[in-house]
Amino acid sequence: MKNTRVLLLLSLLLFSAPLLAQRTSGGIVGSGKTIEETRTVASYDRLLVDFTIKVHIAEGAPGTVVLEGEDNVLPYVEIAVNSGELRIGLSRKAKFNDTKPVTVTIHRAALRSIQANTACTITADVPVVADQLTVSLNEASRLTADLDVQQLTVRLQAASSVTLRGKAQKADFQLDGASRVYAEQLRIAKADLTLNGASHATVDVTENLSASADGVSVITYSGSPVIDRQRAGGLSTIKHVP
Repeated sequence: MKNTRVLLLLSLLLFSAPLLAQRTSGGIVGSGKTIEETRTVASYDRLLVDFTIKVHIAEGAPGTVVLEGEDNVLPYVEIAVNSGELRIGLSRKAKFNDTKPVTVTIHRAALRSIQANTACTITADVPVVADQLTVSLNEASRLTADLDVQQLTVRLQAASSVTLRGKAQKADFQLDGASRVYAEQLRIAKADLTLNGASHATVDVTENLSASADGVSVITYSGSPVIDRQRAGGLSTIKHVP
């Protein structure tokens, strides 16, 4: 019995050693020391976030951004403005192991484009005001925001999601790959929704609604809009709630 236990322990060690080596080698390990850093940026009206960054949109001077993260990780946070687009992301030239999330606070709410890739999270603490706003999220990215927009366009892919409040005169939603729209607190006059895969959308519409769902998608709407178009294919459903 004793020999059996020894052999079992040796087997576990031999099996786990490669996993431990893979976890601790070839990457930057966070120091555990969190610091803040302020950087200046040129003017912009579009936002692109990439590679697991968390972004807060808050009140403040629009020409500055504030970074919070581990002191040996912040040097790898790349922030630049190109042709009016603020780009925020971690350097893809480096590998990271056991690092805490990096948070970047920007001080700008007048945006016409918000784009995020690779599990990014964007939260707006102040309303985003725009005539036209385009939101494009991919790879499980998330946006939570209050809006005051005339024309809203939302493109979601690969399990991305938006939680929206406020008001929009027109809204166009296109969802693929188990994406989610939580917009029951966004007052929309005219809405057009196209869902594929296993996506879900909840909206509040007051005037006109066009809705198309395929796969096993679900569209739930409130309000009393005129239905301009409604089509549910596969195992999808479109339903009204009071």
